[in-house]
Amino acid sequence: MRAFLLSLFVIGQFAIATPPATPAVNIEPEPEQWKGKPYDHRFQFSFLPGLGVVGASAGLSLNGAAAVKILNTGFLDDVNDQAYVEVFGGPCFVSGLTTFLYSTHLRWDFHKNEFWSFYALGGVGGTFGNGLNTIHPRFGVGAFWNIFEFASFRAEVSHEFTGIGIVYLL
Repeated sequence: MRAFLLSLFVIGQFAIATPPATPAVNIEPEPEQWKGKPYDHRFQFSFLPGLGVVGASAGLSLNGAAAVKILNTGFLDDVNDQAYVEVFGGPCFVSGLTTFLYSTHLRWDFHKNEFWSFYALGGVGGTFGNGLNTIHPRFGVGAFWNIFEFASFRAEVSHEFTGIGIVYLL
């Protein structure tokens, strides 16, 4: 009987000393999507490998991009949006030739929540090298998957480029 009472006492001490259980599900309301605080980073540096299109041919394209924030609160009042000026470019290996893709454009980001951002871009782009010098308007769409504080994944689709890469945030 003493052993039973002693074990009850010991178990009771552990039950009292343990912290209360936290719920497995977050019961706080989620912030409203497409609203909220703008992102803090001012600069972004991207590496975007993918499929580059030059004329009627396609090949491996290894592009880099650098973006600078120009509007922290964007153009719309009720939406969490920001605007960037971005310079984009890199080599494209097509049919044994190497040409270079380039672009300067405005990128308009729309932040759905803390993990997802979607963007549209528009500007001027072109190619040069191996006698293929062109200039054309550039439009595209893309998304950021923000899983780290210092880096994000990025996917982009436009007329002359489709790729997935990584973005470093400063």
